[in-house]
Amino acid sequence: MVDEVIQKHSLTRMAKKVFTSLLFWLIFSITVGSFLFLDYPRLSVYPSTILNPNDPFQTPFILKNHGYLPINDIHHSLSLEKVEVGQTLRHVYAGINETHIPRLAPNRSSTISLTPFVDLLKQTVGILLPPKSVTSAEIYIDLSYRSFLIPYTFTDRIRFKADISSTGEYVWSEYHSQ
Repeated sequence: MVDEVIQKHSLTRMAKKVFTSLLFWLIFSITVGSFLFLDYPRLSVYPSTILNPNDPFQTPFILKNHGYLPINDIHHSLSLEKVEVGQTLRHVYAGINETHIPRLAPNRSSTISLTPFVDLLKQTVGILLPPKSVTSAEIYIDLSYRSFLIPYTFTDRIRFKADISSTGEYVWSEYHSQ
């Protein structure tokens, strides 16, 4: 009975030493920091090559995982905010082409198509838009996703604007509004 009490007391004293040790907390902090560094999602969206230089909506966008671990439960939707085709159409469409990607492995990508906008613009304007008729357009890509192990849902809204370059081709560029 006395040996049990002595063992419990020495175990308690040893646990107290470990948890008050600077080395323990340093190792613990490095371990947690490394875990967060490896698991933090690194997701990017950028325009791919233009498939049709006369139509900005024929440009696919690439969704890529630059992280070290998979990204889960990716949802994305498109919103077309402002299109200039002779007249300016504002707040045109929101939540188009909502897509769910269950898992995106590291260094893998997925394509986001803008073709739903072409179909909706045909319906809105009533005719097929002639080449180079769009003078500028703004889209938002809304994203929500989860990292592999962190129980948190990340959200992003990435904005792109299409303009006609000096060479006469459409160029999509990411922009940040104030």
